[in-house]
Amino acid sequence: QKIVDAVNTSIYVALLTVSTAGSERAIGGGMNTKRIFGWAARAAVAAAALGGTGVAVGALQQRAAEAPKAALAAPLAVQAFTVLRQDAYTETRAFAGRLEPARATTLAFELPGRVVDVLVEEGDTVRAGEVVARLDTDTLQNRHARLSAVRDAQAASVELAKLTEERQDGLTDRAVSAQRRDEARLGRVAAEAQLAETEASLAGVEIDLEKSLLRAPYDGEIAARHIDEGAFVAGGAPVADLLETEAPRARIGLSPDVAATLEPGTRHRLVYAGAELSARLAALRPDLDTASRTVAALFEIESPLPRAFGDVVAFEAERRIARPGYWLPLDALVEGSRGLWSVYVLDGIPD
Repeated sequence: QKIVDAVNTSIYVALLTVSTAGSERAIGGGMNTKRIFGWAARAAVAAAALGGTGVAVGALQQRAAEAPKAALAAPLAVQAFTVLRQDAYTETRAFAGRLEPARATTLAFELPGRVVDVLVEEGDTVRAGEVVARLDTDTLQNRHARLSAVRDAQAASVELAKLTEERQDGLTDRAVSAQRRDEARLGRVAAEAQLAETEASLAGVEIDLEKSLLRAPYDGEIAARHIDEGAFVAGGAPVADLLETEAPRARIGLSPDVAATLEPGTRHRLVYAGAELSARLAALRPDLDTASRTVAALFEIESPLPRAFGDVVAFEAERRIARPGYWLPLDALVEGSRGLWSVYVLDGIPD
């Protein structure tokens, strides 16, 4: 409104100036018509320009009046409570670790050979003593048959040597010499030694035949399969990975001060996937991990647990810190400037 009033005043002053100037010209020296019309024209242009400005300002005022007013923010509902000063507080420290099987074994043949059968797949459950894979045993079977024949022949030689010795012992001292008796006795001993050697070789072949069968050493689950049928493997080459699933463990790195407060055999609570697990501390390693500066603790899980080896599990330890202060819920903190946190404080308790 002040802008409009200023514009109207300017228009009035301009017209008044033109009128007065014309009058003075007429009174002073006679009327000059051309000059009067020139002044009038200029005054009319000025008035038109100022009038246009007034119209523009009026349009702005009308738009401002028609614009909707900003709505006031609704009052923020808060919950007030009284905080009390405390001389100490309890701090909860969480240490993360991983679930692992109590035993994990890479199964391999002790002997080299060609694999003729792999009887398991990844994820299969096996029992202790169950056959996992087989090697080709044609050569061993042939050797076993040959040694079996040699053993039978040597067993017959031993029997003949025994009979010869008995006959020599049954003759009178005058009919047979001591030399013949010694030959019979030592012949029996030699035959028995040869038979024992062959039986030992035969037992070695039977051991190799048994080692051609790869068996699970304990109940578990096949985690990985490394070879297929037809592959030639050397002794000790990985065939499959076996994990024991009956007694899972948790390996957690603890700070030395926390580990010093724990005793093997005690029971504790672990946190896994938001749930608590009952566990028994099986052992504490005597060394310190140089990378993490922690002591490895092994917990035996007693609660039912899905087979999620490698998943994260946590151990929570509490300690009391003697330091005065006030406890506030996190919802009461408001982010302030310069990375600080603020708290709303009521001057008085409302009715």
